[in-house]
Amino acid sequence: MNRFGLSEKQAQAILDMRLQRLTGLERDKIDNDYKEVKELIAELKAILADEQKVLDIIKEELLEIKEKFNDTRRTEITIGGTDFIEDEDLIPEETVIISLTHRGYIKRLPATTYRAQRRGGRGIQGMGTNDDDFIEHLLSTSTHDTLLFFTNKGKVYRAKGYEIPEFSRTAKGIPLVNVLQVEKDEWVNAVISVKEFDSDWFLFFTTRKDYQNEHL
Repeated sequence: MNRFGLSEKQAQAILDMRLQRLTGLERDKIDNDYKEVKELIAELKAILADEQKVLDIIKEELLEIKEKFNDTRRTEITIGGTDFIEDEDLIPEETVIISLTHRGYIKRLPATTYRAQRRGGRGIQGMGTNDDDFIEHLLSTSTHDTLLFFTNKGKVYRAKGYEIPEFSRTAKGIPLVNVLQVEKDEWVNAVISVKEFDSDWFLFFTTRKDYQNEHL
């Protein structure tokens, strides 16, 4: 270090060289590396000394970032703190299949479970059922949509798509009484999916005895 005026870091770099490289010195490579480092130092000093160059570099890098990440915003900015966050805001919205059997077993499955098959396919089992049970209601909806369950007693129950438990493809599901407060002698006659409750939307009912009723 004293003889050649080297810093401790430079001396350590020489000591870390393999003997073969140290004896051969690889003169050309060392000279080229030294030249490139000096040019880089000169360039960086010139940039730091010129404010306009600094601003031009910042502008260029920001344009590159804009070009690279120029897609639609994936988050939503809302007013308020965590007190305004609901469970639904934390649940991803996806298309699901809701099935309800004749004996009152309900479940939810991602729509992607039933992938498209080519012509001549053997099909895919959607649920395991008994001889006295079968799928009576089946609908495609969203985890954020509202499901309306209309029963034989003229009642309507509501539940969000994500509130229906998810089960495997072959499972029957869970008894409906564990999801809705239905009575023992009450069963579902119809299920519909509603995305939003708009004042211009109506439901039309007709009974077995031809009584008609229009209700919001």
